[in-house]
Amino acid sequence: MSPKRTAAKLFRLFPKLKQPLALAILVLCFGAAIFWFSAVRSWRPVHEIEPPSIADDTARAEACRYRRALDGRCVAALAETAEPVVAVMIENHPEARPLSGLAQAAVVYEAPVEANITRFLAIYPLNQPVSKAGPVRSARPYYLDWVEEYGQPLYMHVGGSPAALDGVRERGILSINEFYRDWYFWRGRERRAPHNNYTSRDLWERAYNDYGQGAAVLSSSTWQFTDEPACEADCVRTVTASFLPPVYEAIWEYSTTTGRYARYQAGEPHRDEDGTAIMADTVIVERVTKRVLDSTGRLELGTMGGGEALIFRDGRLRAGRWSKTEPGKRTEWLDESGQPIPLRAGVIWVEVVPSDGRVNYE
Repeated sequence: MSPKRTAAKLFRLFPKLKQPLALAILVLCFGAAIFWFSAVRSWRPVHEIEPPSIADDTARAEACRYRRALDGRCVAALAETAEPVVAVMIENHPEARPLSGLAQAAVVYEAPVEANITRFLAIYPLNQPVSKAGPVRSARPYYLDWVEEYGQPLYMHVGGSPAALDGVRERGILSINEFYRDWYFWRGRERRAPHNNYTSRDLWERAYNDYGQGAAVLSSSTWQFTDEPACEADCVRTVTASFLPPVYEAIWEYSTTTGRYARYQAGEPHRDEDGTAIMADTVIVERVTKRVLDSTGRLELGTMGGGEALIFRDGRLRAGRWSKTEPGKRTEWLDESGQPIPLRAGVIWVEVVPSDGRVNYE
């Protein structure tokens, strides 16, 4: 039936309705029907989209021909794969929060010190823009084992335990100790000592120019990286690393939207002082042995040898073992066959959890 005949019939049924108006209504109805029919025929479910081809994978690999040894990020030239880095000791005491500059670090190690208070070793490219990093605190011996994995980085700290300071001298670490070189740090007025010591890129670049010229840099790495797609279902969405006191419990929440992990601490989103959220692309849990050394509560953590490791990336868990066979060698993350477990390039966090700590994931 044509629109005109339908309009005439509609006009006879509703004589008060003006004929032009009736015709307009019918035209709109026919148009809507045609649009709906076309939309239904053109719709295809998302799961019917073809997966990337081998050519796509090859293109991605060629697009990332060079990776930075530090964290696997793509760089434009071979010369950029090896560059100097700086290691900064950052505390995590409640009176020091919120912290500064932690979100800009490329690699972060979290491990307990006395009373199971955790402390961070934050690794930055030397030229990473950081206007404020800290509060900077004292050294401990087991952090030196990780510092040495990055060539001869600047090690920014404020004093240290006797064993740590002995280790700094014996190992030839490029120590920038605030006790003796305070011009590379400053004391903020917003907090009381010792929770108010900070440094920055401008200051550590000056220190590197003064003391680091010719120092060895991390030029290659046994760490492997992957561009595997993120999980879409059955993802491991929450990782919890407990260092006994609840105030130091670290929770990582995976987002399928961003493909990254957001850090929570003390039940709240963990943010730097400037409001930047702490995020990671790979979260590694490394289980280690622990021994209390003295009445002060100083610890010995088993950072050499090997142990259980859990690698979380792309919403997936890969269980394996960590292995560090000699000083200066980078810790490896290996599967049951002894092959490296690939990481997601970008920000990498290592949660070093002693045997009396707890790890949960779901």
